[in-house]
Amino acid sequence: MPPRPSKTGEKAESEATITKADLIASLAELRSELISELKTSFKEVNDKLDRIQETVNSHDQHLTSLEENGESFHHCLEKVEDSHKRLHAENEKIRARLTELEGRGRRSNIRLIGIPEGIEGPQPILFFLNYCDMCLVMTLFRRHRKQGARGREARKGGDLKYQNVLFSIYEDYPLT
Repeated sequence: MPPRPSKTGEKAESEATITKADLIASLAELRSELISELKTSFKEVNDKLDRIQETVNSHDQHLTSLEENGESFHHCLEKVEDSHKRLHAENEKIRARLTELEGRGRRSNIRLIGIPEGIEGPQPILFFLNYCDMCLVMTLFRRHRKQGARGREARKGGDLKYQNVLFSIYEDYPLT
């Protein structure tokens, strides 16, 4: 015969005995709590996803607006670049024409190099006529009008001086 359990063992055994119905009820309760927690968690996740979707939609609208503005600015920039090219070409033509006109205007001018600045006063023509003697005029005439004389041959006529200062005479061409 098996030994007889003690009184304390009987008490523990009665408390430890749980019925199948108690287990099913306990599992059903845990299941409903778990389902409730999962529903709450899913609801929080869905709310976060909705906020994220709203943010993405807002960013999409901003990007679309920025793309449209970028295309508009690009179109305007192309117009400005075309206008700039056209104006630059016109400017170059006008500069070339101005240089040519300056050259035409200076064809009858001469340039005296070596004479101190401002010595002619307010009327350079009178200075040239009054203070340059006939010898200077004749030398200029001989030097620049010698037939067939060019370059160094034309310069052999002697030095040009005014008040013991050597000077040279050149045609006045524009700087290009």
